[in-house]
Amino acid sequence: MYDGVVTVAGDDIPVIVVFEGDNVRLSTSGAEIGEWPMNEFGISHVGDTTFELTADSETLRFVPNQPSLFAAEVNGGLVDLSSDDAERPNAVAVTEDVPGSKAILDAPPPKAFTMAMFYGLCALTAGLGLWSLASIILG
Repeated sequence: MYDGVVTVAGDDIPVIVVFEGDNVRLSTSGAEIGEWPMNEFGISHVGDTTFELTADSETLRFVPNQPSLFAAEVNGGLVDLSSDDAERPNAVAVTEDVPGSKAILDAPPPKAFTMAMFYGLCALTAGLGLWSLASIILG
């Protein structure tokens, strides 16, 4: 199930795209727009985070809220949307397919401050552990 927005006649309409077996279903606000067999429904990546959905000789532009996850679903986890990461610094890129899961997602590396706080917390925890141990032994 993937949520996003389609543009129809200049209006953005929130939709949900659901893949169920060999079918694709589109719905909005609880009302079904349509359901099609996969062999009668086309999905193509047209750049950035936009996809074209084609069914019944009509094409809609779809912008999913999680484009990398949507791309992984429609292409077996082998699509890399990271080419525009400079514009989207926190983008999640699908890198490879893994048995038992849809994809491995690469997150941005941790910031220096985060790493310093992590190691500081580790040192503090070790110090408290040694202090607790010394209190038990000497105590």
